[in-house]
Formats: sequence, C-alpha cells, structure tokens
Amino acid sequence: MISEMGNSFVADTHIWISFFYRNRLEEILQKCLTKNIYFKSCNEQLKEFSAVYHYPQIKDKKLLPLSLKIYTDLLINATDSYEPQKRFSLLHDYKDNYLIDLAHQTNSTLISDDKGFRTIKKLSSPKVKIISLKKFYSLIEE
Repeated sequence: MISEMGNSFVADTHIWISFFYRNRLEEILQKCLTKNIYFKSCNEQLKEFSAVYHYPQIKDKKLLPLSLKIYTDLLINATDSYEPQKRFSLLHDYKDNYLIDLAHQTNSTLISDDKGFRTIKKLSSPKVKIISLKKFYSLIEE
C-alpha cells in the first residue's frame, strides 16, 4: 500500500502535534525508517507550529509539555526541508495552502484530518494525495 502513496509525506501541523503528544515521535519515526518513509516540511510550517504551540487549548491541556525549541528542533531533524515556490489558493483556510504547495512540489502524500482539505480531493489539479492520520498509522503498521 505504501508503494501507491510513495515514500514521501507532508504532515499537517496538527498531525505533528499528535506525533509529539505522549512522546510518540520516536516510535513513529522508527516505523517510518523501516519502510523508507520520509517527511517534508518548510519554514512556514515551523512558523505555524510555533503559533499553534501557544494556543491556549494546547497549553491548558498540556499537550506539548516541553519547550518550543525542543519541538521545533525535533521537527527540523525529522524532516527534509523544502521551500515551496508556487502558491495555490484553493483552500478556505488560506494559511494552509502552503501544505498543498509543499505536497504537490515534492510529490508527497499529505496527512491531514482537516475537513478543509476535502475540496482538493475533487480537483484534477494540483495532483495531491491526501490521507487521514488513521490511514497513515495503518500504512506504517503493515
């Protein structure tokens, strides 16, 4: 099934939060390495992660108890950095368009549970595969 998806993935910022939650990142990356799965990210995602890190619902629930620097360093080290060039303006939540750019330009599958990305599945261009977090977990468990 991974061969259908390719081996390159872009994870929505909220997916990264779920990877970090309860220190699951190491386990997930180990499974990905055995299947030659790689992640792509960019500076814009680091900025978005930094903003989300400070959201009250994240801090109040103590979902990310470590420092921002630790999480951003983990994100940088767990991904290949690529700065997307073209800007699609297809999503209602305009600030998430960079994820479409990044996935499209790196021929990566986007992992997201955000309902806003559903419209992309209906379009013939750009060609971007989108899967849920549950589907991604099933891929790395195969």
